Amino acid sequence: SQKIDRGFIMSVINYLISLGVDIDRIKYDYGVTNGSIRIPIAILNENKTEGLCGLWCEKLVKTSFVDYNLDYKKELSRIGWNLLDVNAIDWFSNNEAIKNNIKEFILKYVR
Repeated sequence: SQKIDRGFIMSVINYLISLGVDIDRIKYDYGVTNGSIRIPIAILNENKTEGLCGLWCEKLVKTSFVDYNLDYKKELSRIGWNLLDVNAIDWFSNNEAIKNNIKEFILKYVR
């Protein structure tokens, strides 16, 4: 599943790049410290000094699925992160709708 997961996340990153997001602002598995909750795809501010927003890409994890995909995201939102859910099944089955959601999210928070 890790190979599929990376393929999914890489395809989302490639889409962000196609929207004009600078590759140097896109961070995979972003966290401020070693113990931080990791954000699958974070976009840094223009100065590249801190996280601006993120895409919460659902993934299979060794810990609890609920903890990772619901509780961790809720905690990050509580402390101020703007996050967009990107579900792998939707990405592959309802691609245009998800791409539109990502585009709107990027226009709102990144540009």
